[in-house]
Amino acid sequence: YTVATSSAAGNFTAASTTGENIWANPFTLGTIANNTQLYLYQFDSQISPWWSLGHMDILVLVKEAGSLIDRGYVTFFARQYTKLYDHYLSDLSGGSRTPIPLATFADSNNPTGYRQMVLTDASAGFTVGEVIQDNTDATIQGVVTASTGPVPDITLGYYLFNATQTDFSSASGGFTGQTSNSTATAVNSTNLGPAGYTGITFTFGATSQDLDNGNGSRPYDVIINVNSYTIAQLYEYLKYVTRYGSSTSLNGHVGEDYVAVGDIRLPYDAQTGDFTQELTVTGTTSGATGIIVSDHENGTAGALVLRDVSGTFVDNEALTDTSTGAADVDLTLALDEIASTKQSPFGTYAGGKFFGARGVWLSGYLVADANNFELIDSTSTRQVPPSQIALTVSGVEVGDRVSVFRTTGDNEVIDRELYTSHATNNSQGDNTFDVQETIDTDTPATGVLRVIDNSLNKETRYTYTSWSGSTFSGISPTLVTTYEGTDTAYVPYLDQQATGTSIATSVIYAADRYVLTVVRVTGIQPFKVKGVVTSNGLAVTAIRNPDTIYQ
Repeated sequence: YTVATSSAAGNFTAASTTGENIWANPFTLGTIANNTQLYLYQFDSQISPWWSLGHMDILVLVKEAGSLIDRGYVTFFARQYTKLYDHYLSDLSGGSRTPIPLATFADSNNPTGYRQMVLTDASAGFTVGEVIQDNTDATIQGVVTASTGPVPDITLGYYLFNATQTDFSSASGGFTGQTSNSTATAVNSTNLGPAGYTGITFTFGATSQDLDNGNGSRPYDVIINVNSYTIAQLYEYLKYVTRYGSSTSLNGHVGEDYVAVGDIRLPYDAQTGDFTQELTVTGTTSGATGIIVSDHENGTAGALVLRDVSGTFVDNEALTDTSTGAADVDLTLALDEIASTKQSPFGTYAGGKFFGARGVWLSGYLVADANNFELIDSTSTRQVPPSQIALTVSGVEVGDRVSVFRTTGDNEVIDRELYTSHATNNSQGDNTFDVQETIDTDTPATGVLRVIDNSLNKETRYTYTSWSGSTFSGISPTLVTTYEGTDTAYVPYLDQQATGTSIATSVIYAADRYVLTVVRVTGIQPFKVKGVVTSNGLAVTAIRNPDTIYQ
């Protein structure tokens, strides 16, 4: 064969019937909610949608120049905000016409838009659920989630669903509701709802946490700091950062591509070097690789949670990371594939309760939400928190000293002999305090320990950071004297200064307890009231009467 206008020449030795490139034909089926833009990720990169909203029937290049792209795998996503999400991983390496099942439905627990406009010239009211569209740029679109106030001064909540996630602006020609035909031009867009929740953070990596449910410390793979938002608000925020269009960085992925803490949990033994989180680990026999999310080490054995896994690890092969990590795969304990929570990647919400996805630990939640979640640890074991109750004292002011003491009965006598000092373990300078009894399960996780030196009839107030069994730890200041077996101690439910108009704590319910609530500060009459802590907790409203005698 001679190439025209060239000196190149040669002989054909074979005929190609398929070519070096393969295009697959995926098509979606199932129930897709209105205004849903389907999108797909290949090799951790989004293929920009050129198709319309709703179902797709497209061609995708899966093999180029004779090499499969990411082994032919493609992930299809349906993540329209305010809807229950879905995604599907498909092997398209064969290049055939392939059905992709996806299903999305309205999420009644995710109704809050994340953008807001305060309008001054709306021609009419807008309808919740209707599409609003820019008058000069049809690619700028949103869906109304709330419309309040009289015309023309309407406050409009909405979310964006266009491919570019471009927001409305005052520089455009205004917008129109596609159902109500209402128009407005004075656009002033600001954050709304979850877009304005600050301080909620994600820390990926191995962590051991105790839910105080009798199972001891358990392994988890990510800590979500709720930062004192409600569990319901947290759920909407988690939907917001994993929606279509989210660029929030989560575990090495952008939010719209995040699916779980990892792909597999890989057990190992014979460890000779520590693994480093975020490095790539390789099986030296199989050639399989993965990025380390967390290393749950237990001596020379343990388990790695890996993301972005390629290939299949085999038993007894050596594992090494790109630093000093070294061990052997141990498949006597089965390799564990981590199932994703498709409807909401970090966990679902139903009946006022959050059900965390595998490996998710919550911190910084409100006292009132202590019973409003369940978790699944890194080993896929369900962890249900014990019944927590809230103790709240309201009607106080900044600076008030607020205390809730256990009493000896239905009286105002504080029980100062709840515990007895260990005879020999509590020496001056120690930062722990041992008692002879088992500490009650309804003792605050952190708080105040009051110790009485009965030989001197002197009471000292310490803080502690944790307790277990018969030991209070993290004592501050360190013990000011050596305590003996005749000395006693007690722990108030609350014993601190107010920094606002109320103060609260949560404890595990153990039994009904008689208590005395005391609020004191210079210039007001001391407030005292008896009460009972029950399975419903305790709520007290203080009465602050001026002390007219005090000068």
